[in-house]
Amino acid sequence: PDYLCLTDLLDQDLSSYEYFQTLAPEVQTALRREDGSVGTLDELQARAERKLPPPKAAFQEIARHEPYPVERKARDILRRLRDGTVTRFLQLFHGSRSRSEIVATFLAVLELCRSHVLQLTGSETECTVRQVGDPPEHLAAQAEEI
Repeated sequence: PDYLCLTDLLDQDLSSYEYFQTLAPEVQTALRREDGSVGTLDELQARAERKLPPPKAAFQEIARHEPYPVERKARDILRRLRDGTVTRFLQLFHGSRSRSEIVATFLAVLELCRSHVLQLTGSETECTVRQVGDPPEHLAAQAEEI
């Protein structure tokens, strides 16, 4: 039977009530806000499915890899550009083994440019990178060790 609303359904149908009690509190709250749109157990289950967060398995591929440290990438870039070497911007990304390392490379370049250590010149398609300033002490000492 169809009930008038969620409150009516939960008051009159034990299976619906028991199912509702198993839902996370934030899902229960969201469903209560839509009180008038749920009249059967099937509707309740369908609405709850849409309100539930994705299963943890959906994030395994994303969370499987540790984030690549930006500071480590900054040291790598400084090592490559030692002694006035100039390289193409896109060359900095070659050899990256993960999306995290690509992001770390980009963030390291931004940070080093902001600190006036690197300079980008050229166009969108022919951009080059060179070191124009001294790196911060914590990066300079470690960049020379290797």
